[in-house]
Amino acid sequence: INENLFRYPTITYMGLPPPSAHQFLQPILSGSLFPFSKYCQYLYNIVEMLQEYNGLVRELNSIMKIDDDVDFTVKTKTKYLCKISECKVKAIARELERLLSYADGMREATLQLIVPHVVQIMEEPYTAVLAVWHLFDPIAKTLGPKDTADTFLLPIMKLYENGSIMDTTLYVDIIPAGTLAKFRTTRLYHRTFLLKLIVRLRLHRFLDNFINPLVEAVGGYKDYVQGSVDTCTHRTVNLK
Repeated sequence: INENLFRYPTITYMGLPPPSAHQFLQPILSGSLFPFSKYCQYLYNIVEMLQEYNGLVRELNSIMKIDDDVDFTVKTKTKYLCKISECKVKAIARELERLLSYADGMREATLQLIVPHVVQIMEEPYTAVLAVWHLFDPIAKTLGPKDTADTFLLPIMKLYENGSIMDTTLYVDIIPAGTLAKFRTTRLYHRTFLLKLIVRLRLHRFLDNFINPLVEAVGGYKDYVQGSVDTCTHRTVNLK
């Protein structure tokens, strides 16, 4: 092997030493040697925020343990979980809007990284309704009807069929009514969101999957009953 092929000059034609791995790791130099676009910054911000908010929930669970005053512990923990969940979803929605505007031709790769996290948030008890309300439309706009249905139809249908943990009456005395309304599935029956479902999924998918829950809700055939903090059940009556 010709060793000369693997030798680099100590001084380049510009009168400076060639870049090294060490220089790429220096914050002062890395921006000039290997500049990153805003896309990378916003993508990193979303991933970092997800980790930070998940860390907050873990810390809360470790601190707020069931002790002698069970009622106080449950109420305090629930209030903090609701606040953390709301901040988490809204912060991700804000960064996601910025990210998609810079993604351009990399949108498909971007969504492959972000969508699994969004689906996970939609399946978490305290963030489900908020995530569907704030995150569904901007991502569905980019995915298109078919991929949107493949990705989000199932978790959204589960919310309409099973409801949210926040639908139970246990939280009425813990969370203010205005705040509680943001977490309940009744919000997903709002005309604004139903129109988004029709536009993003297309009318035929909407009619195939959402007519029954809508008719049951309007006709009073679906009745959410009181449940425990860990479960949420509902009672349905088949239409004749």
